[in-house]
Amino acid sequence: MSKPTGNDRIDSLFAGTAGSQPIVYHDADTVAVGLVQELLECHQKPGVSLAIPRRNARQFGKFGPVSKKAVLAFKNEGQKPVDFTKDPTIDTTTLRLLVGRPATTPRAVPLYLALVLDQALGDCARLACLTSLQEEQAAYGGFATCIKQQPDDSEKTGVSFGLLNWTQGSKRFGNMLDQFHANSPARFRELLGLKDEAAATALLDHAKAGADHLQDDGSPVIHNPSYPNFQERTWLRKLRTLGCERAFQKIQLATAISDLQAYFQALRTYDAAKRIHSVWGVSYWLDVADQVEPEAIRKVYTRIVTQLGSNPTEDAIIQAQYAKSEFKARREFFMNGTGLPKGRDFDPSG
Repeated sequence: MSKPTGNDRIDSLFAGTAGSQPIVYHDADTVAVGLVQELLECHQKPGVSLAIPRRNARQFGKFGPVSKKAVLAFKNEGQKPVDFTKDPTIDTTTLRLLVGRPATTPRAVPLYLALVLDQALGDCARLACLTSLQEEQAAYGGFATCIKQQPDDSEKTGVSFGLLNWTQGSKRFGNMLDQFHANSPARFRELLGLKDEAAATALLDHAKAGADHLQDDGSPVIHNPSYPNFQERTWLRKLRTLGCERAFQKIQLATAISDLQAYFQALRTYDAAKRIHSVWGVSYWLDVADQVEPEAIRKVYTRIVTQLGSNPTEDAIIQAQYAKSEFKARREFFMNGTGLPKGRDFDPSG
């Protein structure tokens, strides 16, 4: 069952409440328009950019010609030319179609999580959206994104998959496959083109072994014809198809939230004084934690607090990390582009 989006206008429109206001061309409600733009982008064809504005873009939240073109393309898909519409209005019917029609490029954005995957939009879920968006900026992230290991990567990562750029080498990728298979073995075999359960078992054994089964180039280290080379184009395509399956998206989302909750619990072990505490501060810090090893982020915190002296503020700690961050563009996004509140403590419950 769909969950509230946090936007009264969107919720009313989706419910079909009497008097709800459709979103129209050049609509002044930039918040509602931006939310719909993100959902609309989930329906663009893989490899085909509709140039829909994203967060931090100047046109984000503006229902201009680019968004109009994207809405009309969505509305007219599968229609005969004689039935084409020129009306870009997002009414209840259109919004429900955006939710009900399978997404071709599913992304972790608020409306997709709340209305499609029935996920309550707590602080961790919203942070998963923001972190995934930053992965997408570097061609990673997104429910169906699957990137093979880069030639200059000698860490045996294998493929990188999904919302938080989970790698085959870390075993997280294999564990998610295993969970989906346990829930839906027949569907798992169908989506990945596996002839029987023996082939599924071999694939999972390989995927869950992580780096232990990988050569430096990401291919299987053990010669077994039943072990797929996920680096190959055919397998990348199959995995992207799997990523479009809503049941598997829910597994990814649950894994992302669990990861962020674990990062939060780790933060509280070395920041017992709760210096980093607001939604903005914790979100910034957990996104950093997602990029580095747990011990490394603890050392960063300890070094900064020692340098700043007695009882430094949240702002001071984060400004110090930002000043030396190797992910400047990503950090800038959390510093200035998210609108996350500072006046409320982060709630890690979901």
